[in-house]
Amino acid sequence: SASSLVLSPSHQFTSRRDSNSDNEQIDETIDTTVDQTADNNNENASTSARVASADDESIINNSKRARALSDRRSLNELLEREFRPANTTTDSSSSNNNNNNSSSNSSSNGTSNNSNSSSSGVKVAVQSSSTTTNNKTTTENNENSDDDDDDTPPSDTGVQRLQRNDQRPGVQEAAGGRTVTDYSHEDPSHPNWKRHHKHVFVVSSAGKPIYARYGDEQRMAPFMAAISAVVSFVDDSGDTIRHFKAGRHQFVFLLKGPLYLVAIADTGESPQQLSLQLNYVHAQIISILTSGVTKIFRNKAAFDLRNLLGGADVFIDALLHRMEHDASFFVDAVHCARLPPPARAVVGQAMAAAAHPQLLFAIMCANMRLVHLVRPKRFVLHPLDLHLVMNFVSSSTSFRSNECWTPICLPQFNDRGFLHAHVCYISQDVCLVLVSAAADAFFDLAQCKSKIVTSLNAHGALQAIQTAAETPSFAVSDTGVPGLLHFVYKSCATNQFTSASVGAPYIDRHERKRLFRLYQHVFAAMRDRNPPHKVYYHTTEKETIVGWVTGTFELYAVFGPLEAKSA
Repeated sequence: SASSLVLSPSHQFTSRRDSNSDNEQIDETIDTTVDQTADNNNENASTSARVASADDESIINNSKRARALSDRRSLNELLEREFRPANTTTDSSSSNNNNNNSSSNSSSNGTSNNSNSSSSGVKVAVQSSSTTTNNKTTTENNENSDDDDDDTPPSDTGVQRLQRNDQRPGVQEAAGGRTVTDYSHEDPSHPNWKRHHKHVFVVSSAGKPIYARYGDEQRMAPFMAAISAVVSFVDDSGDTIRHFKAGRHQFVFLLKGPLYLVAIADTGESPQQLSLQLNYVHAQIISILTSGVTKIFRNKAAFDLRNLLGGADVFIDALLHRMEHDASFFVDAVHCARLPPPARAVVGQAMAAAAHPQLLFAIMCANMRLVHLVRPKRFVLHPLDLHLVMNFVSSSTSFRSNECWTPICLPQFNDRGFLHAHVCYISQDVCLVLVSAAADAFFDLAQCKSKIVTSLNAHGALQAIQTAAETPSFAVSDTGVPGLLHFVYKSCATNQFTSASVGAPYIDRHERKRLFRLYQHVFAAMRDRNPPHKVYYHTTEKETIVGWVTGTFELYAVFGPLEAKSA
């Protein structure tokens, strides 16, 4: 596991209690931004009035339509019809073919520590130099496939993607050399739109569109207004909508104050897992505005949040893509880079020697894997914070070519204000993030970076880190366990996990995706009761998977289908 070095507590850092002045400045900045947006809108008052009137009328009409339809037919039938592809029929009793048909399930009851989870993650501001547009893109192999069928194996967390480029409206280039496909032309009437396996929407309580994973938000306005109407319809009855199932599709709602987040999927994932993904999306949105977004909507409920978010959807898209392959998200742990002990010792010594009073956190990562972390003794970085920090620096090409200074908000540390991060790629895939509470500490942290790089090069450790970033994880055969096909291991004490490379029999993307969904199924099944299962045994036609949870570790191991439970 990645070592964690603790700085001397004598260094003075800004904590949650010391950030009131920063919070006041943030509130003033938000108010100023809202006022400036209002002034700009006044220049085109007549046009804005007509657009606002049309939007309001659309919201009202959709609200009336939803209420009228609910009187004549069930909501399930309506939504099942809405998401039924034109060339297929829907069987309400059918299950997603990504789910494994279990021939036997058994469990032994016991107590275990619940995995820590949180509804928020790293809050980061959009880098002004990022070249992004409003085109909706996502990594695909062809136009009719979805991220669920991507070639990336679950253990490969170094997926790079999503650098928007309006010069190529069709196939575009991602931040790691991968190709992405433009979906800005799609809307609910497009035949391909309904074929995507997982949709994610964010809409305000007033029905204003904020984000859609597929399709342009403006063209999706009537559909998103219907989502807001469904939430209001249930709210009027004195209840809160959480999730329901219509045909093969699972509908999950996450209501965060004035923001409504919705996931619609036929991937076989549980409502709890989809809700966790929505929590990450909410954290990414709040990363741009901090928790001050609530104040914005309190002052103006019909405010268009997209004016402030800018190109932040590039980070949301990348985050959703990674959650389709990376087990670290649902096990709530950080994936660590595998380094030789001497090289890791050099990294720790170099980062410790470069400590500065203005330095709060020092994070070195390579392809979404943690190399080393330095933190004050009294502060802890939650895995959600680290996930979103690594996603942030991996999703934009501007960080790879420039030494950047950007605001960044860590919600588990303080969701009301910004810290400031010095971001620099010290080699092709190795990124060093130095976080400070001081807004004028750029040159101090730049000197820290130079000291670290010089020390690493002097001992040849930087090349070792780059080699580790390019090298797949260890093979299952290295463990020496007979019959083992794959495994995921989490240390509860450090919130770190490791897993082997995916090999035979999971040699194509469909089998790798099926394995990933199997892990998700067992993880959710062990926690669908209170107290959770301590040991869980699940058998399919192709494999046997055993889940084992204790107070110190979690282990999920996959064996052949003929492996006996007693073994």
